[in-house]
Amino acid sequence: MPDRPPLIVDSYAYRLGAELVDECVSQNVNKTQAVKYAALALASFTPHPAAPAAWSYAGGEVSSDALKCVAKAIVDASEDLTAAQKAQQKSLITGAFALKDWNSFADSLKGMSSPKKVEQTKAIFETVAATYERGSEFADLLQEINDTIESNTNTVKNYIFGEAETLLDAYDYAKRSCRYDEAKRKLEEAEPAAKRECAGYGDRYRQAELSLRTHIYRNRPVLTDAITDPVKAVNRNAAEDRYVNLYQALQHRRTQLERYVQIFDRLKKEKQNLRRTRQDFQDQQKEYKYQVRLIRRVMDTPGICEDFTRLEELDKAIAPECRPAFFADAGAGEMSRGGELSLELANASRLKSSAWWSRSDEIYKDFRACRVDAAKSKIAALKAEISSNPPLMISNGECRPIDQEALMKRLNGMSTPSYCFERPVPRIIGLTYDDAVDDLYESGLQPGDKIRTAAAKDGQKAGTVVDSDPAEGSMQKAGTKVTLTVAKAEPSAETATMPEVIGVEKSVAADRVSKAGLIPIVDDSKAADKREYEPGRIYAASATKGDTLPLKTEITLSAYGPRPMVVIPGVAGKSPETAKSILAGKDFAVGDPVPGDVATGDQVPGDIYGTRPPEGDEAEMFSEVTIFAFDKPKEAEEDLRAIPSVIGQTVGGAEGILAGEDNFFSVGGVYLGKPAPADKKPGTVYEMVPGAESMAPKGTKVELTLYGSHADQPVMDEPPAESSPGGEPDLSSDDDGWLGRWRIHGTLVRKGKRSEVNAIMEIANKEIGLTLTLFTRKSGELKKTITIPIRIVDGVIQARAELLKKGNPTNDTQGGIVAGTLKKPLSKITQMLHQLFETLRITREGEQCTLTFQDETGQQVMPFQCVRIADGGQ
Repeated sequence: MPDRPPLIVDSYAYRLGAELVDECVSQNVNKTQAVKYAALALASFTPHPAAPAAWSYAGGEVSSDALKCVAKAIVDASEDLTAAQKAQQKSLITGAFALKDWNSFADSLKGMSSPKKVEQTKAIFETVAATYERGSEFADLLQEINDTIESNTNTVKNYIFGEAETLLDAYDYAKRSCRYDEAKRKLEEAEPAAKRECAGYGDRYRQAELSLRTHIYRNRPVLTDAITDPVKAVNRNAAEDRYVNLYQALQHRRTQLERYVQIFDRLKKEKQNLRRTRQDFQDQQKEYKYQVRLIRRVMDTPGICEDFTRLEELDKAIAPECRPAFFADAGAGEMSRGGELSLELANASRLKSSAWWSRSDEIYKDFRACRVDAAKSKIAALKAEISSNPPLMISNGECRPIDQEALMKRLNGMSTPSYCFERPVPRIIGLTYDDAVDDLYESGLQPGDKIRTAAAKDGQKAGTVVDSDPAEGSMQKAGTKVTLTVAKAEPSAETATMPEVIGVEKSVAADRVSKAGLIPIVDDSKAADKREYEPGRIYAASATKGDTLPLKTEITLSAYGPRPMVVIPGVAGKSPETAKSILAGKDFAVGDPVPGDVATGDQVPGDIYGTRPPEGDEAEMFSEVTIFAFDKPKEAEEDLRAIPSVIGQTVGGAEGILAGEDNFFSVGGVYLGKPAPADKKPGTVYEMVPGAESMAPKGTKVELTLYGSHADQPVMDEPPAESSPGGEPDLSSDDDGWLGRWRIHGTLVRKGKRSEVNAIMEIANKEIGLTLTLFTRKSGELKKTITIPIRIVDGVIQARAELLKKGNPTNDTQGGIVAGTLKKPLSKITQMLHQLFETLRITREGEQCTLTFQDETGQQVMPFQCVRIADGGQ
């Protein structure tokens, strides 16, 4: 039990309450009104007088009699007035007291009792008034006043009875909802609240005990003495009734106090239970998370249905009221619900089905390509996979496989196409070559890669098929290639055959036409004003290759003329992007600005100051223009040397001169410039940047511009095949019989892909040295694909790596081999090409050649057929 509070012997509020009972309740003023009027009266004694706010207690029901009885009670309760003074005041109140006199009355009594006591008493009566407003019932007005005094003067001042039980109810709700953090907090709050309430109920118990003792003390004679006076008997009965009420109140307080023994016992047990319950909840969450991770890990396996069943069991075990808390901390999908995982399963099944359909497409292609055995093997494997690991779905809570009826129907419907079966070679002897090819294709066969020719015999017409391999009537699989032999007419002394001239340099084409007994007429009036137009190349002729024509027939050869000349615009002072845009708009090839002269004075490094060729000069359309920007001044302590002159040198000679003994300078870009004058040698340097005798640090790269062919000779990337007397190629002592043209055919296999190669390879001796050029046929015309510098060592063709390191092999044929292979810094692609070219080797044994090179996948070997083309043939 709490410690006994100090005994309150007397109290102003208690005395005022007793006087209110005597003065007011006996005069038809009920207890509620008496309390309100007392609070109203006491408000006048406070530092903030009264009236407007205090009248709300009376609610408009204040009467003159009520005010008088309250005023008399205040006078009787005063401890500063004598009995005579009290009688005089009460007489004045009875005679002429009215509402308008109240303030003056209050003023006259301000000194009659302690202001502090008045303030406390006002608070007590306001509390009592609020209690009555809530409908509480008390056995006695004085008892309520006494209880209120205790609640305001003891150490326990601010508590709400029932707070502990309210917190326990909140704890129960949070625990049922599995919000264990909140439940723990409510439990921790309930314990101090229970202690406060227990102390409060202990105070009330002591007060009830004090009230009972006080009543017994004051009314002992009345309760114990023998009474014969009827009036005293009435008082005794009232005292006994009061005693019974006080005793019952004391027992009620005791019952309230004993209830807290149960509350403290429950608090102790709940602390232990909460810890175990929370651990069980967390274990349940862990098992659910594990099951979610397991399902995602085995999403594409047949046993997934069992895992979904287990997840559904775990889900059902979650209490409905706990579900929000159970899934509240879902992080990174670990607490995904069954519906979410069902969607993931559906998506996995969709992807699996889509992959199977893609595989069925591949199987269909195998059948179409007559790879029947492979196709049937793939069908069996796919059917087995569909049967053993079907796609699954969750429907109405049930995990079941998704029917693959459409896919199975497609697989079952696939069969070997009719054209995959063997068929006879059709009757083609005596047909023209074109008709024979059409019949072969209609029969599901193909013409061979080569056409054989034979002299026409009696009864055979030139141009008709005289033999086939395989022979007519033999059974062959679809796609088999049939090599045809075509009758060839003996040349007539009165006729000539038109040679191949499309894509050939015009002088070579004219020579071929002349040697065939025809008269060439070259028309090069069409300017080469598009990048794909190559100056000097034949793009059309008045006769087609193979045509039989009378001797001395005039043949018009249409060739692209020179490229138009364009004036170099001025770009000095422009930004790099603007300068590039201006030059590109004039159809020049431009790159980023390169450092040129060193900035001096007010010149700013990086500013554009000129071009090569310079502003105002004319240059061919699509030719390269270099933009120069001022270079940064060199540090004084740098090792500077004068760049030696390489004017008149070849590229190889220039390299050695610039490098010196310590590799001080090196060659940067190499460009083909204007045609060589009559007294200059093509392929020699006539311009260098930076210029000769310029001071420059170690590592400076010097860009060289070389003379092209003489002005009266065309620039020929492809020299005439007939370069030596007698129609035979000029086999110099260092080419090991390679010079000339070769028809090549082979198959290149890289990264599992096969590529058919049919081309013409030309080995020529150019101004820069030996070169290898490849030609392929596009749209009926022979097009140059690439040109690389080579050397021939012991009969083996090798790429000249020392030149390739300076440039970027391209298929740009605009300026010949120099401009086409030695320009622009290496990029990642050209680095790969450099590796390929550096390891490139070509060997020859009769008509069988072998190409070897190294790439990112390792050593590559390609055997191919190489047949020399006589008389410059195509």
